[in-house]
Amino acid sequence: MLALMQRITALAKEGRYGEAVGFARKLVVEAEKSTGRQSPLTATTLVVLGQALQTKGETAEAESVLRRALVIREKSLGPNHPDVAAVLATLGQIELGQNRLGDAERDMSRAIAIDENVLGPDHLTTALARMQLGNLRHRQLKETEALDLFNRALVVFRKSPGQADIMIPVTLNNIAEVNRAQGRLQQAEASFAEALVLQEKQHGPDSIYLTATLNNLGELRRAQGRLPEAEQLARRTLAIREKALGPDHPDVAASLNNLALVFSREGRDAEAEGLLTRALAIQEKAVGIAHPNVATALNNLAEAWAHLNRKQEAEQLFRKSLAIREKALGPAHLDVAIALDNLVTLMSEADRYAEAEPFARRSLAIREAAVGHSHPLVANSLNNLAVILDSTGRPQEAEPLLKRALDIRLRALGEQHPDVANSFANLGAHHIDSKDWQQARDAFARAVAIQNGRRAAEQESRGDVKVHDETNPYPGLIVAAYNLASANAGQAGALRSQAFEAAQWIGDEQAARAIAGMSARIADGSGDLAARVRERQDLAAQAVATDKMLVAAISQADAARNPAAEQALRARASTIAGQIRELDRTIAGQFPDYAALVTKAPIAIEDAQKQLRPNEAMLLFTTTSRATFVWTVTRSDVRWHSADLGEKHLDEAVGALRCGLDTDAWLDKASTCPQKLGRKTPLGADEPLPFDQERAFALYQALLGPVARDIDGRELILVPSGPLATLPFQVLLTEKPAAGQDLAKAPWLVKRFATTVLPSVSSLKALRQVARKSAAPKPFLGVGNPVLDGDGRSDVAMARAKLARQIQTCAALPTQATQVAQRSLRAVDALSGGTADIVQLRRQMPLPETALELCAVASTFVPVKGDVVLAGDASETRMKALGQSGDLAKYRILHFATHGALAGQVRGSIEPGLILSPPAAPTPTDDGYLSSSEISGLKLDADWVILSACNTAGGQAANSEAFSGLARAFFYAGTRALLVSHWAVNSDAAVAITTGTIDAMKTHPDIGRAEALRRSLSALITKGGDSAQPATWAPFVLVGAGAM
Repeated sequence: MLALMQRITALAKEGRYGEAVGFARKLVVEAEKSTGRQSPLTATTLVVLGQALQTKGETAEAESVLRRALVIREKSLGPNHPDVAAVLATLGQIELGQNRLGDAERDMSRAIAIDENVLGPDHLTTALARMQLGNLRHRQLKETEALDLFNRALVVFRKSPGQADIMIPVTLNNIAEVNRAQGRLQQAEASFAEALVLQEKQHGPDSIYLTATLNNLGELRRAQGRLPEAEQLARRTLAIREKALGPDHPDVAASLNNLALVFSREGRDAEAEGLLTRALAIQEKAVGIAHPNVATALNNLAEAWAHLNRKQEAEQLFRKSLAIREKALGPAHLDVAIALDNLVTLMSEADRYAEAEPFARRSLAIREAAVGHSHPLVANSLNNLAVILDSTGRPQEAEPLLKRALDIRLRALGEQHPDVANSFANLGAHHIDSKDWQQARDAFARAVAIQNGRRAAEQESRGDVKVHDETNPYPGLIVAAYNLASANAGQAGALRSQAFEAAQWIGDEQAARAIAGMSARIADGSGDLAARVRERQDLAAQAVATDKMLVAAISQADAARNPAAEQALRARASTIAGQIRELDRTIAGQFPDYAALVTKAPIAIEDAQKQLRPNEAMLLFTTTSRATFVWTVTRSDVRWHSADLGEKHLDEAVGALRCGLDTDAWLDKASTCPQKLGRKTPLGADEPLPFDQERAFALYQALLGPVARDIDGRELILVPSGPLATLPFQVLLTEKPAAGQDLAKAPWLVKRFATTVLPSVSSLKALRQVARKSAAPKPFLGVGNPVLDGDGRSDVAMARAKLARQIQTCAALPTQATQVAQRSLRAVDALSGGTADIVQLRRQMPLPETALELCAVASTFVPVKGDVVLAGDASETRMKALGQSGDLAKYRILHFATHGALAGQVRGSIEPGLILSPPAAPTPTDDGYLSSSEISGLKLDADWVILSACNTAGGQAANSEAFSGLARAFFYAGTRALLVSHWAVNSDAAVAITTGTIDAMKTHPDIGRAEALRRSLSALITKGGDSAQPATWAPFVLVGAGAM
């Protein structure tokens, strides 16, 4: 029997639970044969079997077996024996796992009472029992009691030598988890750190004992927005578990899932999918294909596939997950309703409403039966069914359901909860479909007010199905307000202003991630600002945690609910929201530059007008699924019009124009440029890019034609979003093009208008406030030609790498080379999201031509030439040293000629940035990637920063506003304007454009940067030939302060 016991223990450690259960059954049979069915030894073997079944997930049989063991021990040992308490404790664990909190409390409380009476209140076993009860109190949201139990247990463990040392970090972990759940992140971090130090000291840095702490600390980092650190911790946990437990252990599956969560937060769904696929295979092997854990793993993988647009495969997994839950948990279980909702969402996104309806009705019925008719979960199902009814032409049936869902959420969650905002938005979308503009506006306005009041907290999706993007309250409010204003002239001004502010809240998720990364890096520093940012992060986390606690409290059975506790949570949420607002005001007052960097708070039309000069017009563009709205603001007037260009239509138009501008658009195997331009053949090797002039004129007519008189003779300040952020406006045509027209004579917009792009309306005010001219004594610093390898195999890459390494200074330039190569060669390994990956960076294509570009620009400055930093000197270490010494602030113009990356493209960073020479080995201060948060820490005093790199303006719709993260970082560091590129730049053109712009400003000191750039571009166009091709002259846009 001893050998069987040892075998069972070994199998359990390896995660081979099915085999362990088989041997445990044999153990029970042998004990019954040798000592009888009612013997204490048989009871002990029954406990072993029960624990093995519990671990395997067969909790019903486990409980039955343990109940039999309990009866035997109570009869043979007495009802108050510590061995009886041990069985009760295990039963309490099972009941807690099944959310049978009342049963768990009964058995755990009895176990503690036995241990305290027999062993004493300070006994190690009693402390372990308190730990279990603390977990129950944490689940019951009785956090004060949970902390008291954990702290009492900790006192015992600290006094007990030997084995208790293992429990000290475990208890610290539990204390930290309670603090993290309440949003007290700094206290949680301190406890996690102490636990980790103790475990590393006791067991070493690679021990399996560290994994729970590492995992929980990683979740904390994820909550803090410190995703690179969260990823490192998840990777470390995974590596330890794989080494200690083997690659197929269920704990390894849990680590794979956690790492996938980080990847998903970083927008790296393709990488997350691989991890989730492996996690599913492990779970199926460990617990069998019909286990609820497998259903969860299937659901996680299906969501990843849905994000990757593999909808048909995702649906198969969702259906499989549903079938497992129905069989394992019963057809009326709440987890079955979740599985049904997943299918409803997937089908609704594909407009398969008729198929989705029975699933939505069944989900609603399950929830009403399980939790009552007024529970927030019921509101989710009501909303989903209402959307289906709206979308199938039954608005009269939909409206009562939407109103009932709103009423449930208002009563249960309070007026400021994000789910309430979702309900108002859903109701607004319903009224838009019914063309009831007033009610739509009112509903969206309520939703916007709630979201604006809660923007500090992370807005988490609660699973509501949405009809279209007008369900988002900001574009929804704009659509409703525009149509209402058209029918009500008396309210038009107020509605226009309200919509103008709503438009400014609409942003890009990648840019938000980039700015969150900057904020997290600043919070990790020292000083008053860092302390304030950490305080704000804690409050934001507390807001999210309080929301979750409130929903969990309301989710209890009626008999277990505590109205006073629920009301206290609502009051706490309101208090936290007020603290966040007050802290935001404090940060904005004490640290206005930081506030401008990380916030996107709107400004009123009247404030924008005050910032404009008489010769300027600002145009704000917002695209919804149905139309594009344009606000034209001058110092004396405001116009607001709608263009019949929904996002899909506009995306197609901009995509077709980019096919005539960016060679890379033709290089992908999946390129749709031939179809967009009506071609049957791909682009020839020496064929110029086919620019669609008719489409460029049509776009001008739709967007700017209605305000042509208002903008005539003015400099244009453009605030684009969505597809328009990927297109330089200077390529639009202001008149209908003539057939076969010479491109040099085409009526390009750049010939009439100087243009500047801003990442937000509010940035105009911030830039105008610091628009003083640079006092830097030196004219120019160029940085480029980083040491890169390309794929290391192709002749082209190796030749370019060799040439790049030879050009260490401008004196080492080749004597020939009047024609400079284009920077459109691609690395074999395309950039994609992850951990600062030196290998990935080195595989980018070498750029020797950038040395020629920078040296040519530097030589135009007289009497003192500009400085140039090339090859190995073009590194993060060098840039940061120049910044810290104050030497970077001595240059009026900085010119970076290298690869640029958009948010999420470089493994290890969620931020946009610039690729410099990678070091031999990465360090925290130099990994070869100058990210936006690192840029924000540089000290600059520059009139210009020129980024003649690939894609520094953002080249794809998914990253349409990503450049704003980079732009904001440079503004924060101390520059007034950036010259950024929309696609790979021809270096000869880059030299001509930059030197032409600088020369124009020297010759005409009264003009601004935008006008100087316009003149430079116009001069290049008039040369004709290749220079007149928009692909050559149009990549650069000016971001920031265009006027001097």
